[in-house]
Amino acid sequence: MTRVTHSSTDSRPDDRPKTDTHIAYVSEPPTITAESIEGDANYIPPTFPIGPFKKHAANPILKPNPDNAWEAAHLFNAAAIVLDAKVFLFYRAQNHEGLSSIGLAWSDDGISFTRLDRPILTATEPWEEGGGCEDPRVMRYEGTVYMTYSSYGMGRVRLCMCTSTNLVDWKKYEPMFPTWAEVEIGIDGRLGIRNDWTKAGAIFPEKDRDGKFNMLWGDDDLIKWETKSYGDHFAHGIHSWENRLLEAGLSPIKTKDGKWLFIYNAATTGGGKYKNNQYSVGQMLVDYDNLAGGPLARLEKPLLEVSEGNEQEGQVGNVVFCEGLVQFKAFEESEPSKYTRRFACHHNKSELWACVSSAIILIGGEDDLPNPSIGSAQRRIIPELRQDARIRAVPELV
Repeated sequence: MTRVTHSSTDSRPDDRPKTDTHIAYVSEPPTITAESIEGDANYIPPTFPIGPFKKHAANPILKPNPDNAWEAAHLFNAAAIVLDAKVFLFYRAQNHEGLSSIGLAWSDDGISFTRLDRPILTATEPWEEGGGCEDPRVMRYEGTVYMTYSSYGMGRVRLCMCTSTNLVDWKKYEPMFPTWAEVEIGIDGRLGIRNDWTKAGAIFPEKDRDGKFNMLWGDDDLIKWETKSYGDHFAHGIHSWENRLLEAGLSPIKTKDGKWLFIYNAATTGGGKYKNNQYSVGQMLVDYDNLAGGPLARLEKPLLEVSEGNEQEGQVGNVVFCEGLVQFKAFEESEPSKYTRRFACHHNKSELWACVSSAIILIGGEDDLPNPSIGSAQRRIIPELRQDARIRAVPELV
């Protein structure tokens, strides 16, 4: 499920086993400051719906490195941002003991990446002990990058935030909703309660008309919420491929007409061609001035779904998962002036791939981005959720 909350205002040789994708390591990343320019120089706001997307022939773009202990086992779930004409990826890496860290990589073309030789975010807090820092989402506002991530420790997952201006040095904040309890639909179809469980926060990069920021965040409940300390439902799974859970993908993207594109991840209980707990990527259209009204439209079919053999196996099988989407110049000999939008996705066998081309909740907030809280004035449950418009197909890109 996904909710909305708001608040106002030293080089290393590449001695890994060789792959088709060459990745270099360095000890210092490009210099990024609060004055760095965000976005592609030829950026064009998208229209809804976006796509279709084609999985790139150079995949995977990043793989685990057995010579780096902190990223030796798994590498996935990357957020993305364009700064000073480079794509930066913030990726989740896992060691063989299951501890997660956040790594940094960057590229001039969106396919060939250089990695920092050390993680930028590691488990340093009590609530991160045992599992570490997972699944980043990033948004930049007035020169500061706001990263939400999941801290995993002691059997609990808590949504956290950290901030940086240079992408390397981060200030952490305490968990946003440390005592949240959720009702979930398990893989076995049974309902259960998980205490202290929040994850997947995606912040709108602009304030709303009331001067507040809004954040989409998620968990697994598709049925109901406890009436105490829960906010307004925004949307729920209405298609078979999304009937188990919805989870925020990345910060919403403003469209050409002023509405917002929201990319989300969804899981299913199975049926038809979809296996139990299979993950796909979807998209919605959102009116920022009327979040309480729910999404304006969504696609009936996934924007991205499992289709390749190595997407069917891995730490969790049958998963494609998106946490980053940027528009960036594609350097292709046949089409040197072509610009595309690229996904940064979690594809299984613990690799990061690129592509070209269950409920959502409204929750009140406070006066700064790092410390949102649940607004008591908005704690209510809508008894009947509206079904938003369904878009049957994605037009071809022109």
